[in-house]
Amino acid sequence: MLNSMPRLLLVLTLTAGAASAQTTTTPPVPSAGRRVDIGGGQHLYLNCTGKGSPTVILEAGAGDFAEVWSLVQPRVAEFTRVCSYDRGGYMWSDPGARPRTYAQLALELRTTLDRAGETPPFILVGQSYGGLVVRGFAKRYARDVKGMVLVDAVHEDQQIVWGGEAIVCATPRAAGPRPRRGLRWTRSGFAWRATVA
Repeated sequence: MLNSMPRLLLVLTLTAGAASAQTTTTPPVPSAGRRVDIGGGQHLYLNCTGKGSPTVILEAGAGDFAEVWSLVQPRVAEFTRVCSYDRGGYMWSDPGARPRTYAQLALELRTTLDRAGETPPFILVGQSYGGLVVRGFAKRYARDVKGMVLVDAVHEDQQIVWGGEAIVCATPRAAGPRPRRGLRWTRSGFAWRATVA
């Protein structure tokens, strides 16, 4: 028995090394949803359940993905249609076009819903950073949106800490046109870009 222990450890080590050497570009999609082709070689993961109208769209916060809604979605599906999804570059979705603007995020979500056969009206639910994303969607597709629920959502003027560093601070507004702000992804993380309206 003692003589076989080193052999067993060697086999386990080699097996573990071989398993970790196998990589895939995309994790396997869970059985609950599907990857929707939105063109340009990009696919977004979408999980829709339930029946009825309006359709509830669940938008996760930064760093989260569709599975964060796994306790909420089945309950909502009891009385209407509900969809969760992964934004481009998250979990089971391919990275999207850059820059990652709210217009781009809204376009990708709208295209995903269209290609999957999901029709308006939509009720948008945005959690944390997802609150900014759903407000961007509602701004661009107002006719498709019947309502919105913001769950502990980030506000445009709120200070955001990313990677331990404050990257957004509310600043006093000067007289004159109100500046508009847009969250942009840079190599060092998210950053705000202000423009005059």
